[in-house]
Amino acid sequence: MIYLLSRALRYFLCSLFLLLPISFAYSEQHLEVLTENWPPFNYEKEGEVVGFATEIVKATLDNAGLAYTIRLGVWKGIYDKVLSQNDVLVYTITRTKERENLFDWIGPFAKREQSLFKLKSRQDIKIDKLDDAKKYLIGLQEGDAITIDLIQSGFSEEAKNLYIFDKRILAYRSLFAGRVDLVTGHDITVKYQLALEDLLYDEVEKAYEFDVESGFYMAFKKNSNPELVARVRAGFEELKASDQLNKIVQKYH
Repeated sequence: MIYLLSRALRYFLCSLFLLLPISFAYSEQHLEVLTENWPPFNYEKEGEVVGFATEIVKATLDNAGLAYTIRLGVWKGIYDKVLSQNDVLVYTITRTKERENLFDWIGPFAKREQSLFKLKSRQDIKIDKLDDAKKYLIGLQEGDAITIDLIQSGFSEEAKNLYIFDKRILAYRSLFAGRVDLVTGHDITVKYQLALEDLLYDEVEKAYEFDVESGFYMAFKKNSNPELVARVRAGFEELKASDQLNKIVQKYH
């Protein structure tokens, strides 16, 4: 009788042990989160990734009860990694037609805006319509949604319309150095980015404003764990339903 009880107990304990990883693996999953240096949405300060979008992502994941690590990288490398690996969260990413079926989208948390900027001293630069910009050299970041938009509109490096950098800040430095005529950006991001480089925002002005749609999101590659995606989405919806999202927005406005 004791033997039978002992064997039954061992069987129960072994079964429980085997079930533990299944029951707790998801709840204890450590999520990898990737983003680029794009202030004020996401950037590093004193060794920590901070910014408007970062605060929204952190609040979302806290609501979802997920442990996570946020890492900064070069946009092209981040984008390629997310497309090659399930269950990795990326932000701040623009939702475009070309990307629509590649990701599960969570958001939007901000409206997309995009313009061409020039130095105020360059009064020779006149752009009334997009095709006018083909007369000038535009500094862009590789893999950006606006870079893809311009290439699809007939701009190219071969035609010397575009100069594509791996980091956006290199385009801004080149603008001030006179190596490119124009750069692209969102009003608030240009201001923050230049300030971090001790470049004067007062010396640039908007030359052309794009008619763009969509917004900025966080996203997982398609075929990521649907329970994970649903959990993060629910965390974002909880954030939207509370006053927390509005407080973050007002803080940066």
